[in-house]
Amino acid sequence: MQVKVSDFLSSASAFKVAKRSWPVAALSLLLGACSNPTPTASPPTAGSPAAGGGSKDFAVGLVLVGPKNDKGWNQAHYDGV
Repeated sequence: MQVKVSDFLSSASAFKVAKRSWPVAALSLLLGACSNPTPTASPPTAGSPAAGGGSKDFAVGLVLVGPKNDKGWNQAHYDGV
């Protein structure tokens, strides 16, 4: 099996281009994900909370894997709720 030098150089140069361009691609994805698109306004429906005009109490359930006062992740989740 013979490998031509021109084939090796073309694949090596393509690798260099890909190696240099990934930060640009990553930055463009990050900026695209963090952009604030213009929200489309839709009229509130009868079942939505905004349609009623008032706020009502609601119940939230939380399942923790340990005690709620462990000074760690469980306590942070409990305090967040």
